[in-house]
Formats: sequence, structure tokens, C-alpha cells
Amino acid sequence: MGVTHDETIKGAVKAANASSKKVLADMMCVEKLEERAKQLVDLGVHYICVHTAFDVQETESPFESLARIQSAVGSDHCAIAGGINANSVNKVVQYKPEIIIVGNGITGQENKKETARMIRNILNSYEVKSTNRIDLEEI
Repeated sequence: MGVTHDETIKGAVKAANASSKKVLADMMCVEKLEERAKQLVDLGVHYICVHTAFDVQETESPFESLARIQSAVGSDHCAIAGGINANSVNKVVQYKPEIIIVGNGITGQENKKETARMIRNILNSYEVKSTNRIDLEEI
């Protein structure tokens, strides 16, 4: 969580680096997004994740928050979760986040496999950087 104490963040980064892993900071409930995102990257956090809870997506736009984070720390450090579905994924790709997490946009759909395929096809139509693509046969 992006609101975690700096010392805890440093410990997580140290442990991740020692294991050749990466740290993603979830920015849910962080008030000063850009400022904290810069601090977290300076502390060694690899990814800053804009995460907008389902209950607040009508009043908080995950896409506006992503734009703010992307402007503050660059696309290579960006991730987004919350509010991503087949209808909204096009809004995300313009910011070129390193990670796009789709939860309820797939799991909340009747035909999960077809929805996942549709989202993957949309992402593949852009030059998405990620090499960690979903194998739809695992769904």
C-alpha cells in the first residue's frame, strides 16, 4: 500500500531486489498521488498502481488518476486496477502502463473466457509492452 511507512517500503524493496522480484505499490486511499508516487519510486518501488475501488468509480476516475501518475513517474512505473473492462480498456492504453490488471471486468462477466479474449485482442491491437500475457487456456 502506498500509504505504508517508508521504512516498510524500503524493507520490501530490499527483499524484492534480493530475490530478483519487483514491488508494486497500490495507491488506493493515497491523497497526494503524484507526490507519493515520486517518493515511492525514489524509495525503489518498481510499479505505482492506480487502484480505484468499485464503490467509488462513479466519483473517482481511474483514468484521470492514471494520467496523473503517468505524468509524475512515467509509463514504465505505471500500473492500473479497478474499472477496467472491455468497454474501458481503450482509455487505458494511451497512457502505456506497464501493467493492466483486469478483475471484475472479467470475473464479473457471464462469459469470462470470451470477455478475456476480447480484452486481450483489444490490448494486442495496441503495442502493449508486457511480455506477461494471459494464456486464455488457463482461464
